[in-house]
Amino acid sequence: MRTSEWIVALLSLLLVAHVVGLPKVCAGAEKRYSLMPHLTITTGNGEPAHDIPKIGLKGRYLLSRLLYLTLSLDYTEYDFERPYKLLGINATKEMDAHVSGMYLDIGTEREFYLNRMLQPYIGVGVGLTFIDADDISGRALNGDRFRIETETDTEYIPYFNSGVRWVVWNNLSLDVGTRFQYHLADWVVTDRVSRLSNNIDDYFQYGGYIGISVGF
Repeated sequence: MRTSEWIVALLSLLLVAHVVGLPKVCAGAEKRYSLMPHLTITTGNGEPAHDIPKIGLKGRYLLSRLLYLTLSLDYTEYDFERPYKLLGINATKEMDAHVSGMYLDIGTEREFYLNRMLQPYIGVGVGLTFIDADDISGRALNGDRFRIETETDTEYIPYFNSGVRWVVWNNLSLDVGTRFQYHLADWVVTDRVSRLSNNIDDYFQYGGYIGISVGF
């Protein structure tokens, strides 16, 4: 999915949130429930990818004053960059393996009441990924052919996030924040021709997100 398509998808979700959010509540008041369509982009060292975009929906439930339970479901598509490099193969042309799948997060967030318009917060939680990577095939510089298969097991992702909510209209808030996450992964990359194999174990990602929160 191209960047323009991610943007169109986010804007569509924001439009839905605007329509659903027509019922009025007092700005700055705590809502028992809220929903937030959001776009998240994290970056890393290039293994397996430099940039991982996600788009999805986050729900919050008020547990006690200023403390929320959160649940997020996100869809992702990105490129596993040049997987043959992990096996020491030099390809005649650069190729990436397409990756797609879902993220599921559960966590808690603690708000800090600043004023009726701004509420900063911090959060912690853990996520799971359910993703698949496409196979790629080609020819190496030495003339040999290769066919790379990638097995992606479920990832466990402890994370920390922080941000601020700005009440822009009635029960609609703009939500902007940062996210730091550590992927406990077990990817197995194998060339089915030469039988070479290598692993991606753990990797770190960090980035930011933006969304519109609708309170009820």
